[in-house]
Amino acid sequence: MQTIYKILFEVKVLHEYYLTNPKGDTVFDLDNQADRLIFLNDRLDKDAASVNNDISFDLTPELLQLFKDHHLRLLPSYSGCKVGIEVNASFLPDGTRVYTPKIPLPADLPITLFIRVKNPVFHTITNSRIVTPVPATYYFSNDSVLSALNFPSLSSRIADFTAGYTYEQGELATIAPNSVKAYYSDNNADKWLPLHGNDYVNEGDRCLLPLRFNFTFPAGTNVSQATFTLKDGAGTVLNTFVAQNTGGLQKVALNYSALSLVNYIKYSLEVTGDNGYSWIRPVIFTNTNGWATLQFKPRVTNAAFNLLDDQGYLITRKPPVGNINDPPVFELRIPSRLTYWRYVHANRLPFDQNNYPNELLNYQNGLLISKSPRNSTIQSTYFQKADNSFFFLPNPEDYTLLRNENKQLFTEIMLPPSKLFPVAP
Repeated sequence: MQTIYKILFEVKVLHEYYLTNPKGDTVFDLDNQADRLIFLNDRLDKDAASVNNDISFDLTPELLQLFKDHHLRLLPSYSGCKVGIEVNASFLPDGTRVYTPKIPLPADLPITLFIRVKNPVFHTITNSRIVTPVPATYYFSNDSVLSALNFPSLSSRIADFTAGYTYEQGELATIAPNSVKAYYSDNNADKWLPLHGNDYVNEGDRCLLPLRFNFTFPAGTNVSQATFTLKDGAGTVLNTFVAQNTGGLQKVALNYSALSLVNYIKYSLEVTGDNGYSWIRPVIFTNTNGWATLQFKPRVTNAAFNLLDDQGYLITRKPPVGNINDPPVFELRIPSRLTYWRYVHANRLPFDQNNYPNELLNYQNGLLISKSPRNSTIQSTYFQKADNSFFFLPNPEDYTLLRNENKQLFTEIMLPPSKLFPVAP
């Protein structure tokens, strides 16, 4: 008897670092998923590096058994992964060839994958907060666990701008309906860089925590007493803990090991303290390590995210005439790290403040700095002038030369002596 496997679903990890063209246009500028997939196929045809160089998609031993029991297969793909499943084929009355899982999939069966980091540089080139109160990792699901989802993105809704909140460079906020921007500081003034589109991976997706962890209060909060309240999804208080230190709280050890680690249950952790301190986030407890956990169920609230249709057939099928219906392709849209580019003379000499590309760079204490932050990219990119013409300046060769100074992130670029960047006389 013939053995047939079909793709149940696919995940594309769209990382801006790998998917930006030399003139600065990115895969995120394309509104239709079909065009984004063409963009990826073009990269694949050119044998371009992808985010899979830096990450892997893995299963725990328990999940390997689940995959074996249900005849599932985890397969790598360009800039992502696929999950295949053994199926039985049949025909609908109109001649459409359809597929049902050989081993039935319960509607709420959690199919869980893990993204692990192979190359530590991934953290440097990926947009995320550097200082966080809790050591949370990312959680993504097709089941609208954290918020309503917008197909095909698995990311939760980006939080509205919050006055009084301390944003880090590159951190995202929803400024107005359909307007997402990235924060940066310029001469101590708060500024926002508009982004094309929405549904990016964001801080709201960082909710996975171990049962025991430290809560770290940011420097300068001056909290001497704090109350930690854990609530379930219905708002019922499950645990309350009060910590105090007249000298000021810095780290507080929290222990929720009495809870069960079943099915990635969502809780709410609320922290309130003196001097007006407040921190409220959804949390999900886990005992696994990794950059992210991805969880999929065959049937979910939003039908666009289903893996099986109402009759239990796979989404992919072959009509008698026309193109094959593809399986669902979900997306993780990851912005790259946003940094100022700071040019430093290789011999630590000051540049000539009267002779440099001042339309694109600012002079500061002998160094030259881009007028605004720039995204990290694997391909060299041009600067764009006010007249929309393009001008090339040296790009970073090593993004690990990252500096965090006065609410600004800098990527340092070491320059040898050159006519374009003369030193001070």
